[in-house]
Amino acid sequence: MNKNKRIKKILTKKFLIGEYVKNRKSMVKIAKESHSCFRTVRKCLRKYNIKIRTLSEAKKKSFKILTREFLQREHHKNKKSIHQIAQTIHCSHRVIYNHLNKYGIKIRMLGKKSWDKVSKILTKSFLKKEYIKNKKSTIQIAKETKCFRTTVIKYLKKFDIKRRTCKEFCKSGKEAINYIDGRTHNSKCIDCGKKISYNSAIYGNSRCHSCANKAQHRIGTLNSKGKNNPNYKHGKTNNNKCIDCERRIVPIATRCWECSFKLRFGKNNPNYIDGNGYAPYPLEFNDKLKEKIRKRDNYQCQNCNITESEHIIVFGKVLCVHHIDYDKKNCKETNLLALCRNCNIRANYNRDYWKQHYNELMSAKVLGNLAKGKINPTKV
Repeated sequence: MNKNKRIKKILTKKFLIGEYVKNRKSMVKIAKESHSCFRTVRKCLRKYNIKIRTLSEAKKKSFKILTREFLQREHHKNKKSIHQIAQTIHCSHRVIYNHLNKYGIKIRMLGKKSWDKVSKILTKSFLKKEYIKNKKSTIQIAKETKCFRTTVIKYLKKFDIKRRTCKEFCKSGKEAINYIDGRTHNSKCIDCGKKISYNSAIYGNSRCHSCANKAQHRIGTLNSKGKNNPNYKHGKTNNNKCIDCERRIVPIATRCWECSFKLRFGKNNPNYIDGNGYAPYPLEFNDKLKEKIRKRDNYQCQNCNITESEHIIVFGKVLCVHHIDYDKKNCKETNLLALCRNCNIRANYNRDYWKQHYNELMSAKVLGNLAKGKINPTKV
């Protein structure tokens, strides 16, 4: 609520006319400045009847600025890239590119200086020394020269320097990365004699995958009988049956799943009252009447005293209107009461108590209003 109030204070009519109409800022930019969503900005513009610009109208300003002189000055003299010019004007880089082609302005190559530096460094003699003699990888050379790996590969092809294969690059023996002290690993499975991994030999059960599964199954079947079974209970067998259909069921349950599912619907349900739960409300019970009842009750729940503004934050909707005698057709004002969602649900259980409670509350309210002279005695 505080955030919405703050945004409403910022997004006034004067502010939007100044920023959107005069300064010609976009909705997204105004939203960023005011720390809100662009949809709220659009909503406020519609609220104050400020005309929203179309996409072509928004682009007109950038098209006027993009003259031949402007592009030559920014792109060649100031040496700005296409993306940098696009950011200053708040348009797409594609628009700048099309206008440069339109006026016949030569497009600068990105990072021409850096390419010249790289070409000077990546000479034939340098690559032979680093790649062949020192046996450095293309990634290592790229890091040293501050360029991409693909450029190094490109220059190797250019100078006809033969690239190493994966086998040639992978070092063996003492030069290998994982070399420790010359120990070799020749561990085999206990049952079938197949070669197994280092981890399963040291940390596992020294078996291959298939033999380990067979052993686990064999141990499991032996241990699952009698007292070793996890469901064993003093040697007693389960003879528990369903009350209704006499099927065999779990020891804890009294009914099977199908029989217990049937009891949940219709008259068998413990919360069943009269079967009129889904009956439609009359036309008298409309939004106008509900609003009248809420206004009468000061937009407050008559049981827990939660306000409507708090109710909207918690439940995302306005207060409910409850029928005291549970008769949907009885839409008299003395039979209606404003309640929150939780209190309205609670009133469906132990109906006799809630009916008496709310009748007493309503009668006290009517008597109080009669004494104050707010209600005409003939209309009660």
